[in-house]
Amino acid sequence: MLEDIEADDGETEPLSLPDYDEEKLREEKRKELADLPEEDLRAELARQDEEEREWQDEYGVDGPDELEATIAEGMDADERQQRRRVAYYWRKNQHVREMIEEVFDG
Repeated sequence: MLEDIEADDGETEPLSLPDYDEEKLREEKRKELADLPEEDLRAELARQDEEEREWQDEYGVDGPDELEATIAEGMDADERQQRRRVAYYWRKNQHVREMIEEVFDG
């Protein structure tokens, strides 16, 4: 949905965002990853595994969707923000993992 923004003259204009081609961006990232040594990619996967195990232990959940489901109104605002942040990074890890696995699959 486009939101209106106010111009200097008081008129409103639709906010337009660049038209990113998601597949093109993914392909560029895959190429960057393919240029890295396999050892570095495997180290990144191991780092993600460790980080996700820590989140599983800390929050008692198996994934970012379950983590977000634990966010409750009665929680401290900082705790809600932290859980949202962890869920974001967990999804980011999953996204990067998929691209690394695509590099390995050729």
